Amino acid sequence: MVLSGAERARLCREKKKKAGLGEIMKEKDRKRKQIQSAHWSRKQLSLFTAHIWANSTTYPLVIVSNNISHDKYTVATCLERILTRIQILIPSLQELVIFSDGSASQFKQRFLFKNVSFLADKFKLNLSWNFFASSHDGIGGSVKRMIYQDVMSGKRCTNANDFTCLIQARNTPIIIEELSTSDIEDAVKNLKLLFENVKAVPNIQKLHSMTVLKTNEIECKVYSNSTEKTVFHF
Repeated sequence: MVLSGAERARLCREKKKKAGLGEIMKEKDRKRKQIQSAHWSRKQLSLFTAHIWANSTTYPLVIVSNNISHDKYTVATCLERILTRIQILIPSLQELVIFSDGSASQFKQRFLFKNVSFLADKFKLNLSWNFFASSHDGIGGSVKRMIYQDVMSGKRCTNANDFTCLIQARNTPIIIEELSTSDIEDAVKNLKLLFENVKAVPNIQKLHSMTVLKTNEIECKVYSNSTEKTVFHF
Protein backbone atom coordinates (compact mmCIF):
# COMPACT_ATOMS: atom_id res chain seq x y z
CA MET A 1 0.00 0.00 0.00
CA VAL A 2 1.34 3.39 -0.98
CA LEU A 3 0.99 6.07 1.76
CA SER A 4 0.47 9.71 1.05
CA GLY A 5 2.83 12.33 2.44
CA ALA A 6 0.37 13.30 5.18
CA GLU A 7 -0.10 9.67 6.19
CA ARG A 8 3.67 9.08 6.35
CA ALA A 9 4.06 12.15 8.58
CA ARG A 10 1.25 10.98 10.87
CA LEU A 11 2.79 7.50 11.10
CA CYS A 12 6.17 9.01 11.95
CA ARG A 13 4.63 11.09 14.72
CA GLU A 14 2.90 8.05 16.16
CA LYS A 15 6.15 6.05 16.18
CA LYS A 16 8.01 8.91 17.88
CA LYS A 17 5.27 9.25 20.47
CA LYS A 18 5.28 5.52 21.12
CA ALA A 19 9.05 5.50 21.56
CA GLY A 20 9.01 8.65 23.69
CA LEU A 21 11.08 10.49 21.10
CA GLY A 22 8.64 13.37 20.88
CA GLU A 23 9.30 14.49 24.45
CA ILE A 24 13.05 14.03 23.98
CA MET A 25 13.03 16.20 20.87
CA LYS A 26 10.92 18.85 22.63
CA GLU A 27 13.36 18.91 25.55
CA LYS A 28 16.36 19.22 23.22
CA ASP A 29 14.64 22.04 21.35
CA ARG A 30 13.83 23.80 24.62
CA LYS A 31 17.45 23.59 25.77
CA ARG A 32 18.70 24.80 22.38
CA LYS A 33 16.43 27.84 22.57
CA GLN A 34 17.59 28.55 26.13
CA ILE A 35 21.23 28.45 25.05
CA GLN A 36 20.55 30.69 22.05
CA SER A 37 18.64 33.10 24.28
CA ALA A 38 21.48 33.23 26.82
CA HIS A 39 24.01 33.82 24.05
CA TRP A 40 22.23 36.32 21.84
CA SER A 41 20.25 38.36 24.39
CA ARG A 42 23.15 39.44 26.58
CA LYS A 43 24.23 43.06 26.35
CA GLN A 44 27.65 44.12 25.14
CA LEU A 45 30.62 44.27 27.47
CA SER A 46 33.94 46.05 27.15
CA LEU A 47 37.34 44.32 27.40
CA PHE A 48 40.62 46.12 28.06
CA THR A 49 43.55 43.73 27.70
CA ALA A 50 47.28 43.77 28.38
CA HIS A 51 50.13 41.27 28.26
CA ILE A 52 52.91 42.01 30.71
CA TRP A 53 56.47 40.74 30.12
CA ALA A 54 59.05 40.86 32.89
CA ASN A 55 62.28 38.93 32.39
CA SER A 56 61.08 35.44 31.44
CA THR A 57 57.64 35.73 33.06
CA THR A 58 54.40 36.83 31.39
CA TYR A 59 51.11 37.96 32.88
CA PRO A 60 48.02 38.14 30.62
CA LEU A 61 45.50 40.61 32.02
CA VAL A 62 41.88 41.44 31.17
CA ILE A 63 39.68 44.20 32.59
CA VAL A 64 35.97 43.70 31.84
CA SER A 65 33.25 46.31 32.27
CA ASN A 66 29.56 46.84 31.59
CA ASN A 67 30.52 50.33 30.39
CA ILE A 68 31.26 50.05 26.66
CA SER A 69 32.50 53.62 26.17
CA HIS A 70 36.19 53.76 25.32
CA ASP A 71 36.58 57.42 26.21
CA LYS A 72 39.56 59.07 27.89
CA TYR A 73 38.19 58.45 31.38
CA THR A 74 37.66 54.73 30.84
CA VAL A 75 41.11 54.32 29.29
CA ALA A 76 42.71 56.29 32.12
CA THR A 77 40.98 54.13 34.73
CA CYS A 78 42.00 50.88 33.03
CA LEU A 79 45.57 52.07 32.63
CA GLU A 80 45.86 52.95 36.31
CA ARG A 81 44.40 49.55 37.21
CA ILE A 82 47.07 47.86 35.10
CA LEU A 83 49.89 49.90 36.64
CA THR A 84 48.58 49.07 40.11
CA ARG A 85 48.55 45.37 39.23
CA ILE A 86 52.08 45.60 37.78
CA GLN A 87 53.29 47.19 41.00
CA ILE A 88 51.90 44.20 42.92
CA LEU A 89 53.34 41.62 40.52
CA ILE A 90 56.72 43.30 40.06
CA PRO A 91 57.33 45.62 43.04
CA SER A 92 60.94 46.32 42.05
CA LEU A 93 60.02 47.55 38.55
CA GLN A 94 61.66 50.86 37.60
CA GLU A 95 61.15 51.07 33.84
CA LEU A 96 58.02 50.33 31.82
CA VAL A 97 57.90 50.23 28.01
CA ILE A 98 54.38 50.04 26.60
CA PHE A 99 53.46 48.83 23.11
CA SER A 100 49.96 49.30 21.70
CA ASP A 101 48.11 50.10 18.52
CA GLY A 102 47.73 53.73 17.53
CA SER A 103 44.01 54.15 18.10
CA ALA A 104 43.37 57.90 18.11
CA SER A 105 40.23 57.54 20.23
CA GLN A 106 41.93 55.53 22.98
CA PHE A 107 45.72 55.74 23.05
CA LYS A 108 47.34 58.14 20.65
CA GLN A 109 45.71 61.29 22.01
CA ARG A 110 46.74 64.31 24.06
CA PHE A 111 44.68 63.40 27.14
CA LEU A 112 46.40 60.05 27.53
CA PHE A 113 49.84 61.61 26.97
CA LYS A 114 49.26 64.17 29.71
CA ASN A 115 47.77 61.62 32.11
CA VAL A 116 50.63 59.19 31.53
CA SER A 117 53.10 61.85 32.61
CA PHE A 118 51.27 62.03 35.96
CA LEU A 119 51.00 58.24 36.28
CA ALA A 120 54.73 57.81 35.67
CA ASP A 121 55.40 60.12 38.60
CA LYS A 122 52.75 58.49 40.80
CA PHE A 123 54.14 54.97 40.25
CA LYS A 124 57.79 56.14 40.15
CA LEU A 125 58.45 54.67 36.72
CA ASN A 126 60.58 55.57 33.72
CA LEU A 127 57.79 55.20 31.19
CA SER A 128 57.74 55.18 27.40
CA TRP A 129 55.01 54.27 24.90
CA ASN A 130 55.43 52.89 21.38
CA PHE A 131 52.62 52.71 18.84
CA PHE A 132 52.09 50.08 16.16
CA ALA A 133 49.44 49.61 13.50
CA SER A 134 46.11 48.21 14.67
CA SER A 135 46.18 44.47 15.32
CA HIS A 136 44.00 41.64 16.59
CA ASP A 137 43.86 41.01 20.32
CA GLY A 138 44.89 37.45 21.19
CA ILE A 139 44.00 37.65 24.90
CA GLY A 140 40.60 39.21 24.24
CA GLY A 141 39.85 36.58 21.62
CA SER A 142 40.84 33.79 24.01
CA VAL A 143 38.54 34.88 26.83
CA LYS A 144 35.66 35.50 24.44
CA ARG A 145 36.02 31.95 23.08
CA MET A 146 35.99 30.59 26.65
CA ILE A 147 32.80 32.51 27.45
CA TYR A 148 31.21 31.37 24.19
CA GLN A 149 31.92 27.75 25.12
CA ASP A 150 30.45 28.27 28.60
CA VAL A 151 27.32 29.91 27.23
CA MET A 152 26.79 27.17 24.65
CA SER A 153 27.04 24.59 27.44
CA GLY A 154 24.18 26.32 29.27
CA LYS A 155 25.96 28.79 31.58
CA ARG A 156 24.77 32.38 31.82
CA CYS A 157 26.77 35.48 31.01
CA THR A 158 24.67 38.63 31.16
CA ASN A 159 27.07 41.16 32.68
CA ALA A 160 30.69 41.92 33.56
CA ASN A 161 30.47 40.09 36.89
CA ASP A 162 29.25 36.89 35.18
CA PHE A 163 32.07 37.19 32.64
CA THR A 164 34.67 37.65 35.38
CA CYS A 165 33.40 34.73 37.47
CA LEU A 166 33.28 32.34 34.49
CA ILE A 167 36.89 33.09 33.53
CA GLN A 168 38.08 32.84 37.15
CA ALA A 169 36.34 29.47 37.50
CA ARG A 170 38.46 28.11 34.64
CA ASN A 171 41.65 28.59 36.67
CA THR A 172 43.60 29.97 33.70
CA PRO A 173 46.80 32.07 33.95
CA ILE A 174 44.77 35.07 32.78
CA ILE A 175 44.34 37.75 35.45
CA ILE A 176 40.84 39.19 35.15
CA GLU A 177 39.31 42.14 36.98
CA GLU A 178 35.94 43.83 36.80
CA LEU A 179 35.79 47.59 36.32
CA SER A 180 32.59 48.97 37.79
CA THR A 181 30.60 51.93 36.53
CA SER A 182 31.28 53.72 39.82
CA ASP A 183 35.05 53.38 39.21
CA ILE A 184 34.67 55.23 35.93
CA GLU A 185 32.40 57.84 37.49
CA ASP A 186 35.07 58.46 40.15
CA ALA A 187 37.65 58.88 37.40
CA VAL A 188 35.53 61.51 35.70
CA LYS A 189 35.40 63.50 38.96
CA ASN A 190 39.12 63.08 39.66
CA LEU A 191 40.40 63.75 36.14
CA LYS A 192 38.01 66.43 34.94
CA LEU A 193 40.31 69.25 36.05
CA LEU A 194 43.41 67.51 34.65
CA PHE A 195 41.76 67.13 31.25
CA GLU A 196 40.64 70.74 30.98
CA ASN A 197 42.36 72.90 28.36
CA VAL A 198 44.89 70.22 27.36
CA LYS A 199 47.11 71.53 24.56
CA ALA A 200 47.16 69.58 21.31
CA VAL A 201 50.35 67.63 20.58
CA PRO A 202 51.60 68.66 17.10
CA ASN A 203 51.51 65.91 14.42
CA ILE A 204 50.41 63.37 17.02
CA GLN A 205 49.20 60.84 14.43
CA LYS A 206 52.67 60.74 12.86
CA LEU A 207 54.33 59.88 16.16
CA HIS A 208 55.16 56.29 17.07
CA SER A 209 57.18 56.86 20.23
CA MET A 210 56.58 58.91 23.38
CA THR A 211 58.70 59.07 26.52
CA VAL A 212 57.76 60.77 29.78
CA LEU A 213 60.45 63.20 30.95
CA LYS A 214 58.57 64.50 33.98
CA THR A 215 55.07 65.59 34.96
CA ASN A 216 53.53 67.59 32.09
CA GLU A 217 56.61 67.07 29.92
CA ILE A 218 57.11 64.40 27.22
CA GLU A 219 59.54 63.62 24.44
CA CYS A 220 58.05 62.70 21.06
CA LYS A 221 59.68 60.89 18.12
CA VAL A 222 58.45 59.55 14.82
CA TYR A 223 60.12 56.23 15.74
CA SER A 224 61.84 55.08 18.91
CA ASN A 225 65.24 55.02 17.16
CA SER A 226 64.79 58.41 15.46
CA THR A 227 67.50 60.94 16.19
CA GLU A 228 65.12 63.87 15.76
CA LYS A 229 62.92 64.49 18.78
CA THR A 230 60.57 67.11 20.16
CA VAL A 231 60.06 68.02 23.80
CA PHE A 232 56.48 69.01 24.51
CA HIS A 233 55.14 70.81 27.60
CA PHE A 234 51.47 70.60 28.52
